[in-house]
Amino acid sequence: MDDVRFAEPITLKFQSSERKVASSWEAIECMRQQWPDRARGRSWRGLSDLPRRARRLAHRA
Repeated sequence: MDDVRFAEPITLKFQSSERKVASSWEAIECMRQQWPDRARGRSWRGLSDLPRRARRLAHRA
């Protein structure tokens, strides 16, 4: 799948840091690296799927 750039960068806020990302792939990679393994429950699965859904929707348009 192709990367989808956001109209404006978004800020992902973590417990001890934050990071601006400009694309769906960058968001996925950032979340994989920054989100603690012990906290990867339902919330993480839902949030980590959002960038993938954005990519799918962009390809439909």
